[in-house]
Amino acid sequence: MKTNDNLNEDWIKTLSWDLGDWDSFLDYLGVTSESKERQRLAVAKFMLLPAWEAAPDEIKQKAEALR
Repeated sequence: MKTNDNLNEDWIKTLSWDLGDWDSFLDYLGVTSESKERQRLAVAKFMLLPAWEAAPDEIKQKAEALR
């Protein structure tokens, strides 16, 4: 999936970003092939960042389910 680079660069103004689907998000975090626990920790860490507020609902829901 091609991401909208302008949207990702300006997430603070638009309060949204597009890193694709859940698997693309895990790839962005560099934990695609890691254990579920490491994925959970990486996602939890990312959720503490201001950028998390702009996460798409689908990714937020999957992150909450991972907790």
